[in-house]
Amino acid sequence: MERRRRWLASLLALVLAVGLLPTAAWASGEVDNSVEDTEQITETEVETGSTAAEFLSDNTAVDSTGNVTRAQMAEMVYEHESLKKDIDSMAYGGSDPNFTDITVSENGVTQDQHDAIIALYKAQIINGTSEATFAPGGQVTRNEFAVVLWRATGCRSNNTAMEQTLSDVALWAEAAVNCFFGAGLVKGDTSNDFRGSVPIPVAEVNAFLTAYQTNRETFIASTKEGATSRAAMTVEFYHEFQSQLSSLPVTRQWESDGPFTDLFGCTDEQIEAIRFFYLRGIIDGTTDTTFHPLTPVTNFMVATLLQRCAEAPESLTTTPDTQSVSLLNVMPLSENEGNLGAAFQFLIDNGADENSVRAADANENAPALTSDLTNWIGGLTPGRPMITINGDTVTITADTDADIYYTTDGNPPTSGSTPYSSTFRLTASATVRAVAVKNNLVSDVAQATYTAPVLTITPSPTSLTGGGTVTLTVSNIPAGATGVTVICTSHPTIAVSGSGTAWTATLPNADATYTFIVTAETATDTCTVTVTRRSTSSSSSSSNTTTSTERNPDGS
Repeated sequence: MERRRRWLASLLALVLAVGLLPTAAWASGEVDNSVEDTEQITETEVETGSTAAEFLSDNTAVDSTGNVTRAQMAEMVYEHESLKKDIDSMAYGGSDPNFTDITVSENGVTQDQHDAIIALYKAQIINGTSEATFAPGGQVTRNEFAVVLWRATGCRSNNTAMEQTLSDVALWAEAAVNCFFGAGLVKGDTSNDFRGSVPIPVAEVNAFLTAYQTNRETFIASTKEGATSRAAMTVEFYHEFQSQLSSLPVTRQWESDGPFTDLFGCTDEQIEAIRFFYLRGIIDGTTDTTFHPLTPVTNFMVATLLQRCAEAPESLTTTPDTQSVSLLNVMPLSENEGNLGAAFQFLIDNGADENSVRAADANENAPALTSDLTNWIGGLTPGRPMITINGDTVTITADTDADIYYTTDGNPPTSGSTPYSSTFRLTASATVRAVAVKNNLVSDVAQATYTAPVLTITPSPTSLTGGGTVTLTVSNIPAGATGVTVICTSHPTIAVSGSGTAWTATLPNADATYTFIVTAETATDTCTVTVTRRSTSSSSSSSNTTTSTERNPDGS
């Protein structure tokens, strides 16, 4: 990996010398400015069509076999009827370039070319060869044009967007070329070669644009938005991290409508998300006054911001201006080459899907697909904790290094709930709910229910005739109870003796119902015993009984 990065760094110097795309968009690449045979160039097929305009503003025919210049390419892309409206939308609020070589009539630049260069720069679709120069007469390679058109058409993507399907495609152009290839808009030559490093003729630029216009509906239907916009990405991060990062200190001011002048088209939620991260020094705008909310973000930007949020607040300092992630620098520059991939390695180390991360690391300029973001966040998010209840003792386990928070009162757990540090005991029935928190991401909720044993007192027998001794058995004494008492509440003079689970009471021979109550901590239960009186003697006297010993005269 490191060898590849050093190799890419050396190629980057060549790329920056050409400077067609925004400087921040160049991760690596090679440029071949040699003019090759026209027949060799056009061996690579492009689905063709026709355009309404036959000549450019400098009177160059759109079917010219001459190589297109940077100024001509800007005009052809910007003035194309299927692209102009979208480009204007992306460009609104952007900063004007400081190019000194695009003045109309100088260096052969027409008014249309001048306006197109400014619009594409403000939309961050192209850049100059330096801050002060655009090199309007410079040549454009097929790789370069593919990326420009890809950005102008919304950085869309399909299943082949991360796959190498044609040869001679620079790493930084793979997402663009393979998107168009997968959609059937371009084909390789007989050797499956895209000839990406070869300068592209005017006629071939026109053919690319016409192919897109002709197949635009099919192209859109067969692809998906290849990149999340900066505003939409910020909302996704807001949903994931707002609760965890809201406690970070606010280090900046957001007065009235905020510092950015180009958020007028954003939703209230997008503005709130941008405000949230800006105030805490996690992100910056493209400039002090612009955010470019509609500009697509890249894999590198998403990976870096995800690492930034996952490590906060530990990585945050009191100087957020030097720590925050600038949305302008969505791609590493040459001086950052040594650190390239640090965010991707962080994702892998913390459990994100390795295949997705490695594919993104190999092509940082590819669109940040929502599916990739889901895979990455899913990997960083700790798994659902496990709750084990043994008797009345609760144990909760989670991923290594994850913090656990729980509730027993029926409320959903959050990072503000009771922190779990060791096993604990329950004294009453309850539902235990818990979450794990790691990388400032919260797991799904785990849940387990504990039903406390019910304290009971059982008499034997339940009824007596003539009184006697009754045995009272106590069951399910709460764990940890410091004492158990049994009394006869209906007849307080009745003595009850015993301890723990075994108790007795002697009841007199009298008609009565006796109520006993057991108490252990806060638990209670009652039982009753009925006594029926038994007589101790019988009545045998009778007034009609003869007691005299006299006999009748007859002796009877």
